[in-house]
Parts: sequence; structure tokens; C-alpha cells
Amino acid sequence: MTTKERPVWFELLAGGASGGAAKTATAPMQRLVILQQVQKVSEKRMFRALKGVVERQGVLSLWRGNLVTVVHRFPYSGMSFTLYEWCKQFIEKRGGLTGNKVADRGLAGCIAGGGAVALTYPLDTIRTHLAVGSGTKAGSICREIISTMGYQGLFKGLSVSVLQKVPEVALQMCVYETSKDYLDTTSLSDYPNLKIFASATIAGVSSLLVYPADVVRRNIQLSTSKKSTFTVASNLIKENGFISLFSGGKAELARTLPFVMIMWFTLETIRDLGDRGLRVKAEL
Repeated sequence: MTTKERPVWFELLAGGASGGAAKTATAPMQRLVILQQVQKVSEKRMFRALKGVVERQGVLSLWRGNLVTVVHRFPYSGMSFTLYEWCKQFIEKRGGLTGNKVADRGLAGCIAGGGAVALTYPLDTIRTHLAVGSGTKAGSICREIISTMGYQGLFKGLSVSVLQKVPEVALQMCVYETSKDYLDTTSLSDYPNLKIFASATIAGVSSLLVYPADVVRRNIQLSTSKKSTFTVASNLIKENGFISLFSGGKAELARTLPFVMIMWFTLETIRDLGDRGLRVKAEL
């Protein structure tokens, strides 16, 4: 069954569930990445850094803010996949816009990434504050941000986030589908799960190309003053060197690969189960 034949609500639920499952499974590494990005953890070795967090705050602290993360990720992933499929189909119906299938997929990914991040950004800002320990309750953090900086405070760093997420989503979607199409022509075509993991690995690695923008975004979200993206990036480089733009990079790599694999595997599994159910319903 193709995406065209699936209900929109099904794509939203499948995308949201896959994103939520992947985020929960990799939450400990995500928290470590954020802490290292904003210089809250100086230990560079991942396992020692994680051990330090556990010793100071307990094991459950590794999932601090995960509920807000899932609440953010569910609509974000759901909209990302749904918008991507809708844009891709829209472009295909018109015979393509760029004359190249891969480029058309990339364009669809850019639109999907920009739309999804803009609609769910306030939740991401609150999640970042929870992760670094600015508070323990999402509601109180939200009220504090609004009282200090107004509603625009919930959207601090949106521009750099769009600059990061647009190419990231485009790369992940485009590279995953293109790699999958290529692997269909090889001996891996007989091993669907292996094909999913191989394609997801390639897509995950490619998304790391925009990692420095994520570091800048986190620091903007936590800043109490109005600073431009360029100013924040410049300050990071002046204070800690150019390498600071890659703070938490090792932990991010360790997080990204399993995250992308789990997300795509869960999505494809849900789609497969859903397609079977829809076929059975159609036959009744």
C-alpha cells in the first residue's frame, strides 16, 4: 500500500509514535548532549559524564524532560513525515520541479522540516530548560520565560533552528529513501530489516553535518538576553575555541545512529501493520 492510500491521521500517528519511541530510547544520550552543548558538563568522556549525572541527580534524571520531549516529538515527527509525503506527492503530480528525483525529495524535506519545527518550537525551548535543570515543571518554566521575555521568548533561536532542521530533515528523508531505492537493486533487497538499518545509518550520519547549528540554538534558547545567532556563535568560539561548536558531538553521534534506526524501523513496522489492517478491512 502506498502513502497515497493511507489516511492522513494514520501517517500522523505513525510518524509521531516512531519519533516518540526513538526519543525515549535515546533520552539519556540526548540529555548528555544538551548538557555538554551548554557547557554544564565539562567531562568529555561519555560514560564518565553519564556516571557523574547519575551520581549527582539519580538514574531517572537521565530522562528529565522526556515527557515534554515526547509531547514535542510526537507532533513534530508526525507533521514531518506527513508534510514530506504530501509535498513529495504534490511535486510528483506536477512531473517534478527540479528535473531530478533526489533533488525533489530534498525540496520536500526542506518544506516539511521548516513547517514542523516552526509549529512545535515552544515545546522544544521548554524541553531544553528542563534538560539543563532550569526547573522541574514545564508549566512553571513556560510562565517564567513569558514573564521574563514575553511570548517571543518561547521562540528564541527559531531562525537558527530552522536553518538546522530544514537541511537535517531534508537529508534524513532524502538520503534514507534514495539509499533504500539503491539497496533494492542489491542483494540486501531480500533483507528488509537490514535494508532499513543500513539506510537509516547513512541518513543519520549525513544529518550530523548541521550539528554546529544545534549547539548555537541550545545556547540561544537558554540566554536571557537578546543576542543574534552570529553573536552567540562568535562568543562560543571566543570563549572556548572553534571546537565548542561541536560540544557533545561524540554523544550526539552515539545518540543519532540508534535514534534514526529506531525511528525508521518503528515507522516502517507501523506502516506495514497498518497496511495489513487496511487491506483486511477493505476485503470485508
